[in-house]
Amino acid sequence: MEHVVDGYAKVKHLKFIEVGAGSNIKYVRKVLPDIHLNLRYSPVRLKDVTRDQLQEDIRNMIQNGKPYNLISISCVGIDDSVSDKQIRMFLETCKQFKYQEEI
Repeated sequence: MEHVVDGYAKVKHLKFIEVGAGSNIKYVRKVLPDIHLNLRYSPVRLKDVTRDQLQEDIRNMIQNGKPYNLISISCVGIDDSVSDKQIRMFLETCKQFKYQEEI
């Protein structure tokens, strides 16, 4: 997203944007300070990530995407190579950060 965000910044009345996995969230937020960012988590990484790594990844995404009320996090493109256990861990981890203003 960091490669095209300057163009998106010119769109009038922009309210929401998807930020792909691996994008420079901090730069996108700098360019779009008042836009809701849906931050994408990589389904490839989700397949093998540990709980600690996932918590660190999500915490970093939130830190770089602040303010908290202008972000959401999703993981799309999950296929059968990602276990139900990993998906539950992702949902639980995201839920753990819900409503936390200080991260």
